[in-house]
This record gives sequence, C-alpha cells and structure tokens, in this order.
Amino acid sequence: MSMWNMFMPWREKKDHYSFAEIADRWRLSTQDLGYFAERGLLEVQTWLSDVLLSQYALKKIEGGTFAAVQTRIVSETGYFVIDPDELRKVFRALQSAEVRKFASPNGQDLYSIPFNAVGPSIGIGALEISLQERDRFEIENNLKPRASNVNKTGLSSPSIGRPSVKQLIIEHFIKRAAHGEIKPTLYAEARDIHVLVQDKLGNAQTPAFKTVVNNLRPYFAAHKGEEHP
Repeated sequence: MSMWNMFMPWREKKDHYSFAEIADRWRLSTQDLGYFAERGLLEVQTWLSDVLLSQYALKKIEGGTFAAVQTRIVSETGYFVIDPDELRKVFRALQSAEVRKFASPNGQDLYSIPFNAVGPSIGIGALEISLQERDRFEIENNLKPRASNVNKTGLSSPSIGRPSVKQLIIEHFIKRAAHGEIKPTLYAEARDIHVLVQDKLGNAQTPAFKTVVNNLRPYFAAHKGEEHP
C-alpha cells in the first residue's frame, strides 16, 4: 500500500475546510464567500493558540432580553467563530488584519481581546468553515457541490456539474453587487436577474418571476441591511 493510500481515509474525516476548498466545492470565489460571511450568513472560524481573551456569557435580564456579561479572562486554544464585523477588516486587508471579537462555536459564549491588548493578526488563509456549517449552508441554499472523482493516482480531480437555478440567481446577484449594479427595490432587481437567467437557460427552463423574487429576497435584504417586502 502506498503512503498516499494509507492516509486517504483521513480525507473523509476533516471537520474544517479552508476558504479555498469551500470556494472550489461551491464554484464561488473567496470574494463571494466573503460577501456571505460579512453579513452573518456564513459562519467563519479560525484557530487561536494561547490567546488571552475576555469571556462573556449571555444572561437573561429584566424584560426577557439577553445581555453579554463578562465572566472571566482566560487564555484559550481552539477554534473560534469570528465576528462578522471583524471579518470585514480581514477581507479588506492586503495581507492580514487585527481581529478582536469572537464567539464560541456553540454560540453560548462571546470573547473579545482585553483592553490595551493586541489581537491576533488573521488573513484569509487562516479562515475555515466547519463541516457542520458547510452542510447547513448547502442545504439551506440548495447548493449542489462540485463532484469529486478519485483517479488511479489517488488524487481527486473535480468534475463540474450544472449549477442549480437558485445558485445561478445568486451568482448573478453577487456579480451585480460587486459592480454596484443592484437596483433600489427587490422587484426591480429580480426583473433584471430574471432576464439574465432566461438568457442563460432559455424560456423552457427559466423559473417563474415569483421564484426569482423568493430566492433573491434574503440576499437582497442582507445587501441593503434591512428587510424588504
């Protein structure tokens, strides 16, 4: 048995994936992934090693609402979720950016870098998506991942499949957002994308305008930072 084949089983046991791996699986760019991550639609983690953190727990206060209450200062090692606002700095940095706010993967605890302390410098290469988050995002967005075939050398070679209608709608929206072409209302934007999808798929396979609106709604709302009817 070759050394490569000895380690092949580990390929199926990964619990975290790099941005490059996820981008290839979903046929999206890292900029596309960043769009979802910055808006809190995709949870992004990173590994911290012996980092001093202020820990906060969500406590129920008067009125039934929750507030973050500091519990202790700890030195932690492990995976942490990066706050979406902090991710904006990472995606806009030339190489890396200081990150100061995190959460535990289970969402129960919040963390921040203590006052006057320097936070870890994180670049896109240090960003990861957990297996659970990858599967959740795929199911909720009806994504069909790129298939992968293992050839006789043991290396996986990708085979490109046809994107789903929803994926095509979102891809058009992301490209338009990147070029500042988004219309002021959801329905105006949906009309433009409906035409683009029709040009791509033809009349027979193009979804109804209402389908385009429904698929586009959460992404348009996230882009505008508010709810749209």
